[in-house]
Amino acid sequence: MDIELFVKAGTDGKSLGDCPFSHRIQMILQLKGLEYKLIPVNMKIKPRGFLDISPAGKVPVLTHDGGRMDDSTAIAEYLETTFPEPKLRADNVAADNAGDRLFHKFAAVLKNRDASAEVHLKNALLTEVRKLNNFLSNSPGVYLDGDTLKLPDCNILPKLYHLKVAAKHFKDFEIPDEMDVLKTYMATAFQTEVFKTTAYPEEEIINGWADHLGVPVKRR
Repeated sequence: MDIELFVKAGTDGKSLGDCPFSHRIQMILQLKGLEYKLIPVNMKIKPRGFLDISPAGKVPVLTHDGGRMDDSTAIAEYLETTFPEPKLRADNVAADNAGDRLFHKFAAVLKNRDASAEVHLKNALLTEVRKLNNFLSNSPGVYLDGDTLKLPDCNILPKLYHLKVAAKHFKDFEIPDEMDVLKTYMATAFQTEVFKTTAYPEEEIINGWADHLGVPVKRR
């Protein structure tokens, strides 16, 4: 089996970088039990060899059986269809959209530099956090669709990792303790082998967002 996955490299240009979309695909590959070659790409340089594979210059990129694709949603669907066992598709289709606006609202908070809009944007993010907490409260298990990690979890967990680290670091925003179901979900999932072995250090998230926002890194 010849699967290659091109992902964002870390600050050293070699290790695993802070891309939640690449993280999503790695989790799926591991849950499927598939062997793959991980290729970190220095996204500040974008070597010619990488651009030949991904003219758009974005990650993740997956190559397999002579084909290639660079959209994480398309890759996730391809892997589920091509390698149907174990089944990772959610039985409850509503799980696919759980937290679908959370990352957008989180990014809006981080990018905001208008003090008068800060409270409104944080409240909008909090609304999405509460929706996700409520959805999990009605799940038949600890995860979005039961007691095993599935495709929707692979999508939302890397984004929640960014929220947990970057929102606190840059905007002093934390998920309230009252969202106890969501916090239990995160704590449980973050300790799974599939998450830990595909995650990057918190410092990569902080450095990545500092670079994206054009602000200096505040050392904790």
